[in-house]
Amino acid sequence: MKQNHGINIICALFTVAAVVDLISTLRLGELVQYLEANPLYRFAGLTGIMIVNLLLVAALIWCYYKAKSPTLRFSILSSMVTITIIRSFVVYANWQIGNNPPTIEVAQQVTQEAKNMVLWAVALKTLTPYIISMITFGLFTLDHEIHPKTKK
Repeated sequence: MKQNHGINIICALFTVAAVVDLISTLRLGELVQYLEANPLYRFAGLTGIMIVNLLLVAALIWCYYKAKSPTLRFSILSSMVTITIIRSFVVYANWQIGNNPPTIEVAQQVTQEAKNMVLWAVALKTLTPYIISMITFGLFTLDHEIHPKTKK
């Protein structure tokens, strides 16, 4: 069994999803300024979002390699999987908009409240199973000891 195979796989998927997300967002052209729901966009733009993503993945990888606790390592992997899945929903939404783009006038009418509602709907869809699994795993660890695999 390879050590740290899981983190390498999810980092690759996370990176591919981030690139595809950026491409699907750029495909929207000037509509992005009216339709982007990510709250970071208002403060930092697409460049800022990508920098935050790089810092986030670097911090998670660093924490994963430093962590001795299997529970913490599981939580880090689960977080990265959740972020990657959320990003896939965003890419799908961008693709749908790009295939049938609204006019600038229609896009300008999208309120911040409407963007927040979409953001919460996507977050709830993906975070609910994450929260359930983390609570279940926490309860499971009350009754079971979990030890990392050692090299044989």
